[in-house]
Amino acid sequence: MRGFYTILFSLILVHLSGQDALFNHFSNENGFPSNQVYASIEDENGRVWFSGSEGLVVLEGFDFRKVSLERENDYLVGFKKAPNQEIWSYSAEGRLYKLGADGFKEIALSNQMIKQVGSKLTNGIAIDKENNIWVSTIIGGGLFKLNSSSLSIDDQSSSISECSFWIKELEENNFILGSKNEAKENEAILIAEVENQKLEIPLSGKSGFSKSCFTKLDNGSYLFAAGSELVHFTSKEVRSRLFTEKDIEQVIEDSEGKIWVALNQGGLLCFPTGDVSSSNRIEYLGNTSVTSLFEDSQHNLWICTNGAGVYSYNLNPAIVYEQPEIYDGSDTSAHRIQQAVRLDQDPNLLTLERVFWDSVAPDIFISSIEVNNRDTVLMDHYVLKANQNFLRVGFVGSLPGNPGLFQYRYRLSGVDLDWVYSSMNSVSYTMLPPGEYVFEVSAMSKEGIWSEEPASTKFTIEPHYYDTTWFRLTMLGIIILMIGFFVFLYTSGIRKKEEEKAKVNQRIADLELMALRAQMNPHFMFNTLSSIQHFVSANNTEEALRYLSKFAKLMRVVLDNSKRKEITINDEINALKLYLDLEKLRFKNKFDYSIEIGEGIDPSYDEIPSMLIQPYLENAILHGINNKREPGFIKIKIELKDETIICCIEDDGVGRKKSAEMQKNRSKEHKSQGMNITRDRLSIINRVNNSELNVEIEDVSTGENTGTRVKIYIPFKNY
Repeated sequence: MRGFYTILFSLILVHLSGQDALFNHFSNENGFPSNQVYASIEDENGRVWFSGSEGLVVLEGFDFRKVSLERENDYLVGFKKAPNQEIWSYSAEGRLYKLGADGFKEIALSNQMIKQVGSKLTNGIAIDKENNIWVSTIIGGGLFKLNSSSLSIDDQSSSISECSFWIKELEENNFILGSKNEAKENEAILIAEVENQKLEIPLSGKSGFSKSCFTKLDNGSYLFAAGSELVHFTSKEVRSRLFTEKDIEQVIEDSEGKIWVALNQGGLLCFPTGDVSSSNRIEYLGNTSVTSLFEDSQHNLWICTNGAGVYSYNLNPAIVYEQPEIYDGSDTSAHRIQQAVRLDQDPNLLTLERVFWDSVAPDIFISSIEVNNRDTVLMDHYVLKANQNFLRVGFVGSLPGNPGLFQYRYRLSGVDLDWVYSSMNSVSYTMLPPGEYVFEVSAMSKEGIWSEEPASTKFTIEPHYYDTTWFRLTMLGIIILMIGFFVFLYTSGIRKKEEEKAKVNQRIADLELMALRAQMNPHFMFNTLSSIQHFVSANNTEEALRYLSKFAKLMRVVLDNSKRKEITINDEINALKLYLDLEKLRFKNKFDYSIEIGEGIDPSYDEIPSMLIQPYLENAILHGINNKREPGFIKIKIELKDETIICCIEDDGVGRKKSAEMQKNRSKEHKSQGMNITRDRLSIINRVNNSELNVEIEDVSTGENTGTRVKIYIPFKNY
């Protein structure tokens, strides 16, 4: 396989080098002034003139010489030889020049002429025997006649028939052509005024105000080109049509009868037998943009290009070509030459239609379909796999009794944006992506009549399995499941870590609460033992024993309650009563108390944090009632309000302000820690249980009496 490609590449190189050897090439690389050359012509002295973007260049002998115009910014785009052999030229701006002894000189034109012609892009010029100059324009489709002696201008546009393209024979073998009206596809018409007749020839493609070209052949027939369509006709019939791959810039017949066609970005076509058909042609110069062609008196074919300079080719008249018989319209059969004259129009206008096959639309058939270079059975609908995307479609036109060549147009929906015109009867499509396609093809007879209905077939190329919806949905589902699985693992890990962390925090909080509760026990014990010490030192044995008995009961309750985070309200009240009774003995009945349970409270079921109320009772006794001379009273009330248990401790002591003043004057050897410990407990309980326990402390003043009220708010739902 590797050797095959090597041989193939070598053959291509030999073929290309062989083509290059046929041509002499002149460009910037070997001294030619310009690579953009528009036209060429030979004068009576044998000099060849070239017009380009860099001005004029003249070939004298073997030397190229650059010649400047009087207007430095102007450049010539075309030449024309008059019947008297004078050479004229025209510029892109619509100015006219004439070759004299001192080169090309500008012809002084009126402002009216420059205004009417200069901005409309000149399609071509012609000079008649009276030296009148005819100018056709691309934009607007105008035709103007310039009197050479008076330089007056005459607008001849009204003399042109209403059509898309027109050809006007000014005198024998002297023509001018142009375009006039825009036309949609299949509606373009060529009106040719030749041999004292008006011929109407239908064209295939769209038309606008575009450039066209025309030449009369030595056998008396004509070639006309517009866009990529080339029509060969006589005054009696359309002989053939050809679609080229690129737009046609110029068509000429050389001295040997060969037809040369210049293409824009398509190189050069040669029909060596003079028969314009796709199967009988030679292609030169690749994708070069050829702008014009000219044969000089030495039989050199000068090929002007846009971007590659100039090529020359010696036609070598010694070479003889065998030319097959070309139909010349002499067949006298009734089916062949009967012509229809449109009576509702100009009686001189002959429409090149035929009564039988020439006026009948040709049939079109799809003759073969190859998939990946394998022939298939013809079907209306092909369902192909994703790798079966190399298609070759063959087709053939048919018209009974008319074996002439057909031209074709085809399109594949989704690939071709518009109809593609071709002289080939097959087309290939490679690397087609998956999708739905409809191929359509029509045939056109040489008379310009298209098939009434195109032949068509449908292709469905299925996508690769990885491009199907089910596969993508499956993969999407798998990806989602994988993402969900990884998210689950990640969140589970985080949740597990958070749970472990919460357990650790809970354990730490529990240990902190246990430590705080453990701190409460020594506090009680210290205060109670201080009272017992007081009784013993005062020789009050009976009180000491009674106090000691209550203290033992209280210790048992405190030890039991300290093991639990929450206790029932009954258990809390029992502990509070023991504590208050001990404090009454200690302070010799200096205060009394009451405990009230509100509605909605079930003291044997509802729970609150253990040992939460006692520190506030201790504070009320020591700092409130103990500092007043007369006996005091402590009121304890537990009630349920708005899903919150409210524990209210109210005393009639001296109040916080006076207590603080009296505290300053006392010894600071002992400092009570009960309130601080309780505050820390509340903070930890709130953090662990995500609760909202809080305490409000306010002064109570009723006349001369003062006191303190403490409210502990315990969310009912948390306990």
